[in-house]
Amino acid sequence: MKITIIGSGNVGGALALSLKRAGHSIVEVSGRNRKTILALAKKIDAKPVYLLKNLSSVSDLYIVCVDDRYIAAVVDQLIFHNKPVVHTSGATSIKVLSKFKQHGVFYPVNSVSNIKFSFETTPFCIDANEKSLLSLLKSLVRDLEGEAHIISDKQRLTIHLAAVFANNFSNSLFHAAYNLMQKEKIPFRIIEPLIIETADKTIGQKPADVQTGPAVRNDEKTIEKHLALLKNKTDLKKVYQIMTALIKKQSKS
Repeated sequence: MKITIIGSGNVGGALALSLKRAGHSIVEVSGRNRKTILALAKKIDAKPVYLLKNLSSVSDLYIVCVDDRYIAAVVDQLIFHNKPVVHTSGATSIKVLSKFKQHGVFYPVNSVSNIKFSFETTPFCIDANEKSLLSLLKSLVRDLEGEAHIISDKQRLTIHLAAVFANNFSNSLFHAAYNLMQKEKIPFRIIEPLIIETADKTIGQKPADVQTGPAVRNDEKTIEKHLALLKNKTDLKKVYQIMTALIKKQSKS
């Protein structure tokens, strides 16, 4: 299949490389960053296109892999209407692509941190306005060795929100833990097994059923000691208090 990738960031780059390895032809790569476009195009033997209006209409599928805030602007600049166009956003409605006869969503539910990422076992939330395009997206997911799930706009936004809590927020908390330990010259690897065990225990179980710590035990003395350590860290103290209250509430529900 001939594919055009619009966007040369982590998601666009990873999809381009993975689809190329799966036997597809990436005809063109386009986006705002000339340097990354050129570098990616060389890796996959594609044509770099720096202006969206100069994209050809030879591809069988156009995948928009740009930040949510730029999707509408990209759509406005695409001059053809009779080619299938999909975006990879978790939080943007399929309707933003409604000017195209065939349009859909191809959202990988994973943390794509670099273009060397493999989509093997990654769940893909897909949707399309026509059955033929939906079938095509399913086949692409199979080629990438991922898992296809037909998901509506509202469901996909909920998944994206859940992913922010589970991934973005948790990683920010890991960063906070790292800084606390660094200040006392304690190696972060001491709590790495705890992080792995915590994640592993949530697989196949309700997170509430495996919750541990002073909040779920109502250990107020320990909580006060922790808050005392955070007395000069206003933001972290607020987070600690909010999370402690949330855990207590969750344990009663």
